[in-house]
Amino acid sequence: MLPINVFSASLVAAGFFLVLRAFFPMFRSHIGPFGRYLMRGAMGVAVVSLARSGYWDFLQYLLGDGWPEVRAYLGGQAASAAFNLAMLFPISDFLKARWHLIPENERHQWHWWASWAHPNTRCILYRGKR
Repeated sequence: MLPINVFSASLVAAGFFLVLRAFFPMFRSHIGPFGRYLMRGAMGVAVVSLARSGYWDFLQYLLGDGWPEVRAYLGGQAASAAFNLAMLFPISDFLKARWHLIPENERHQWHWWASWAHPNTRCILYRGKR
C-alpha cells in the first residue's frame, strides 16, 4: 500500500491536472485582463504544486533508499526555496487580477502589489501611489 503522503499527493496531483485541463483551453480566449491573470495564477499554482509534490512525495517514494543522496545533491530542504520563489509568479498574477477589479477611475491611485488593500486605506502600510 502507498504511504499516506504519496496517496494524498496523488489525489492533489490529479486535482491539479484537472485544474490545468479546465483552464488551459480558455487561456487564449478573449476574457480580458482580469480573467487572464486569474487563470494564469490558477495554472501557476497548479504547476508549482505539481512540481513540489513531485519532488517531495513522488520522487522520494520512487527513489526509496536512494532519496537521501538525491535530496542532498538537489540542495536538501533548501530546494523548497525554488518552489517558494516560483509561487511568487502566481501571487503576482492574482494581485494583478485584483487590481483590474479596482474601478478604472481609482486604478491610477493603486499599484498592483497593493491591490489587496483596496478599498480600505486605513493601515500602517502606505497602499496607494498618491
